[in-house]
Amino acid sequence: MSLYCETYTQVKDPSDTTSYGFDYTTLGWLASGDTLDTSSWSSDAGITLVSDTFTDTQANVLISGGTSGVDYVVTNTITTDNGLTKQTSFTLRVRER
Repeated sequence: MSLYCETYTQVKDPSDTTSYGFDYTTLGWLASGDTLDTSSWSSDAGITLVSDTFTDTQANVLISGGTSGVDYVVTNTITTDNGLTKQTSFTLRVRER
């Protein structure tokens, strides 16, 4: 299960491999009847984007690694069936827990 990023800041331990994501319906960005057509993820160097998936309304990424004390920006870029494009980012704070 993904931790959906409604706060746009998440925290993970350097040894964790965790799924993060955006639900574009919950964020209020995806219009009724529109669905995600593509999704891609990018991040600052130093963390690993292990894999990613998406559904009609949600985009998810599995992330591992990172250096404790460092903040990383993770960005999701989507296009919809209606041809709209949206880029949404969150800050991933890597901290020893």
